[in-house]
Amino acid sequence: MDSILHHLENTNNAPTTQQQAWLESERLLLRSKKIVLEQEMAEFRLQFAAIERQCNQYTRVLSPIRRFPNEILLEIFNKLSSSDHRSVLSVSQVCHGWREVIHDIHSLWTEVTIPLPGHRNQPKDVYQFLQQVEHYALYAGGTPISLTIGNISESIVDSLLYEIFEEDSDGLSVPVCWSHMSIYTTKLLNFSRLALGHYEALGRDTTDLTSLAITASIFDDIYAGLEDVLDLTQFPELRSFRFDIRNPSSLDNRVLINWNILTFLTLRSRKSCVEYLEIISRCPALETLDITPDVIEEDLVQGPLVTLAKLRKLIITTEYQPITIIERLLCPALEDVAFTFGGFTGINDLSITHFLERLSAGRLHRLQCSGDALFAFLEKRDKIPSLLSLKVTAPFGEVEGGLSSIFNELTQAYDDEHRFFNLLEEMEFQDYPPFSPGGMMSCATMIESHIMGSETHPEAKNPRLRFVFTYTERPQLNEPTNLIHILTRYQEMGILSGLF
Repeated sequence: MDSILHHLENTNNAPTTQQQAWLESERLLLRSKKIVLEQEMAEFRLQFAAIERQCNQYTRVLSPIRRFPNEILLEIFNKLSSSDHRSVLSVSQVCHGWREVIHDIHSLWTEVTIPLPGHRNQPKDVYQFLQQVEHYALYAGGTPISLTIGNISESIVDSLLYEIFEEDSDGLSVPVCWSHMSIYTTKLLNFSRLALGHYEALGRDTTDLTSLAITASIFDDIYAGLEDVLDLTQFPELRSFRFDIRNPSSLDNRVLINWNILTFLTLRSRKSCVEYLEIISRCPALETLDITPDVIEEDLVQGPLVTLAKLRKLIITTEYQPITIIERLLCPALEDVAFTFGGFTGINDLSITHFLERLSAGRLHRLQCSGDALFAFLEKRDKIPSLLSLKVTAPFGEVEGGLSSIFNELTQAYDDEHRFFNLLEEMEFQDYPPFSPGGMMSCATMIESHIMGSETHPEAKNPRLRFVFTYTERPQLNEPTNLIHILTRYQEMGILSGLF
């Protein structure tokens, strides 16, 4: 009968009645066998997975890593988890088998993050989040805790904060001392409900609160709930404040804070440079300032200077106007500057000149700016002789040849005064479009001369210098094969990164 099947399969003839009955019975038999085999295969897969899990368990138990005594692991983790906020280790990086080892390392249990998936949270989730906070508080051993609440709905944040801070709630069974709070919400809550205000117990439990961040993604037509005052004066140790709510009136007599003791201030509010300067003038102790003026206005050349004698890091981001606010800032201790802006307004060379002239010589170590602002800085490079890191970002509307122009300008500055590059450790170029071969060849030439030394300036060799290219979206490079070979070699040497 198999020969009949083969014959019919290779012709267009229909089977006879007898042949059709036989073929149908054979097909049903094969299907039943197939079902049996599929069931057996599923059982085999389950058995295989179970055996594989057991093998992995035996492997983990027999692993040489278990020869490390807990005392040694504890010493290692202690070294990696200092009380410094720049600690390189977190609880999430410690494997499950070693969790019991770190229970006594209080500094590892000081950052609680509650990521909530937006408005789909349920009231029952609050209890789970409270358990998480309580778990961290237990092992923190009284060390101040940083609380970060992610993208949450209004009802959930209100319930969660009520349970944590209200005296008449079931709340936490473990006493907690807070060091930092970061709250993000998709809707601007009434200030009195935003973890502060009517939560009287908060003042009792958070007298050591040193850092607070409040973020809301709201639009111009959402101003509800701004009648209440956010009173932060009850926190005498508050040194860091981030207020990321784009509302032009949100800081006008609505926030009470000890401005004079702030050392870190981030403001993302729809205010003009004049309004920002008025706020900044209240903060003489600032060490880091990050602002985003976004109201178009005339240049701020006139008026008294605002002195920030302790300011070390300045970040100004704007999309609509030149950064003329720097005309009114006096920052003699500044070490780190980042200017980011869009549009075609650019930055006034005279503003850069005046700004650099007010710096203490040799203090500025890190600079970030867009390509068209870089030229103004290079003109006054004698004011920044100790620069260690230079980051150039592509401004809005940057043409494809922009990178070549920057490299040519840098090369010219190098030829004129190569000492400017002797201390540099990193040059980073961010979000420049795919390069022309000429632009990349300029890059290769710079690498050859700056790192390996040029024929005209062999003493300018700087083996510490690295070139880095970063992109929001990675471009495709269509370069000549020989140039790709050169750049690949630089990358293998550790001189260049980010292109491939």
